[in-house]
Amino acid sequence: MRNALSLIFIVVLSLFSGCAPALKSAQVEKNEKDDLSAFQHFVKGDWYQLKGELDSAIFEYKKALNINPKIKESRLALAQAYYKKDEFEKALKEASLIEPKSSIIWGFLGDLYGRLGRIEKAKESYQKSVELDSTNAHSFWNLTLLYQATGKIKEAGSCWKKIVELYPFNLKIRLQAASFFLKNLEYDEAEKQFIKATQIAPDDRRAWVGLAETYEVKDDIEAAIKAYQKALNLGYPNVYLKKRLIFLLKNQGRLKEAVYQAEDLLKLLPEDENTQKILAELYIYSNQKESAESLLSDLKKTYPKDPFVFLLTGKLALEKKDFHNAKENFKKSITLNDSVPDGWIYLGLTYIEEDSIKRAIEVYKEGLERVIGKVSLYYYLGISYSRLKEYDSAIFYFQKADSLSPDSPHILFGLGSSLERSGHFEESIKVFEKLIKIEPENDIFLNYLGYTLADKGIRLDEAKIMIEKALEKNPENPAYIDSYGWVLFKLGEIDRAEKEIRKALEFLDTDAVIYEHLGDILQAKGERQKAKEYWEKALDLDPENEGLKEKLKR
Repeated sequence: MRNALSLIFIVVLSLFSGCAPALKSAQVEKNEKDDLSAFQHFVKGDWYQLKGELDSAIFEYKKALNINPKIKESRLALAQAYYKKDEFEKALKEASLIEPKSSIIWGFLGDLYGRLGRIEKAKESYQKSVELDSTNAHSFWNLTLLYQATGKIKEAGSCWKKIVELYPFNLKIRLQAASFFLKNLEYDEAEKQFIKATQIAPDDRRAWVGLAETYEVKDDIEAAIKAYQKALNLGYPNVYLKKRLIFLLKNQGRLKEAVYQAEDLLKLLPEDENTQKILAELYIYSNQKESAESLLSDLKKTYPKDPFVFLLTGKLALEKKDFHNAKENFKKSITLNDSVPDGWIYLGLTYIEEDSIKRAIEVYKEGLERVIGKVSLYYYLGISYSRLKEYDSAIFYFQKADSLSPDSPHILFGLGSSLERSGHFEESIKVFEKLIKIEPENDIFLNYLGYTLADKGIRLDEAKIMIEKALEKNPENPAYIDSYGWVLFKLGEIDRAEKEIRKALEFLDTDAVIYEHLGDILQAKGERQKAKEYWEKALDLDPENEGLKEKLKR
């Protein structure tokens, strides 16, 4: 029985062994024919797509997918054909079926979602794309644009940094990245990118202009001037760049260079009214009065109703101490345009120069009723009342100015000094502390606060450090030397204090405060008679000083 079963098993096995190769061969042959047919339809689809016959291409791709729906290339080609026909939903449906999705597929999906206005889905797709391939510039680029469009500035900045890494020598991309960082106040990164751009293309003016503008907003004016000069040296002079350079040179007090640039600009634009005015103003500031007068005379003939020409003429007269002509020209400027504060400001300043402070106040108050921008007039009203020692009124107008232009150092200085002189010491100290936060290296602010603290006998160690920092900036300033002597006196270092105060007198022997301080020091040393001599000198210089009178009576 056992032998019979074995025989049957062997026969059956031999039957199956004989037909298996035939079945396998037939299946392989069928698959190969299907693959070939699908490939032929795919190729025909590509051929139609190259010819721009998208409907025929789509038809062939679908045939290929009907034969073999697993071929990713056919699915992607079909989606791309729909994309070219602007049939984005159909394209999205096909592209979404592709698995596994590569960086390229995710990037394509990002394009489709973007076209359909589905921004968040587009961002997600591009993010997945760059996660799979950190060198996919297409996805990084579009992700950057989406971040910018949706206000994701930090994320956009990170993408820009990656893009410039991918294209380190592409000038266009480098400039776009630098401009993005400049626009979004990332000045250090903007500077870095513009510098790279100048290294890639040293003769490209755009790179140097961008770098100059970046230095300007970073308040590195000297570097900005050099960059503007470099940009101007690269080709035919650009009027905007010339004017920008002139403006910076003027603000830096480099008037000779500013005049040279303005004269050069006038050669290019001999009939340009604005350039003539710029040059006339520079002539005034650089004390070239004859040149200014000649140019302004021509301008008044050519532009007899230009308020700025009369304003400049008034400024020239004020520089020459010709107060009558200064007032006449400022009044003419105001008559031609009373909505601009400059005419009112300079008319008031002329009265202040004549020591007619009350008349200046009348001018400024009249101006307030007519001008659009009132900040400057509030500020000069504060200055005028301060000159009259009417500090409460001065404080009122400085505060008005500060409310319209917060944290302006010159306004805060006027406010702080008026508060100090009116006895509001704590408020004054707060204002000067704020000023030092705004401009920590400003020697005027450091000295003023340091002296105020020393005079009140408080925070003396801090006061000493502030005054020392001021002296580092301006070691021969007699006011700073006097402040230093005074804080040393308050600290009990009397001999050192006397030495410093006497040094201050060597630089300035017409200041009542310095004489009074020396008298106080000598009094502390028990030298009463010598002290009286210096107090008397101080009183000669400041005869209304009641405090000195009291000291001399004791």
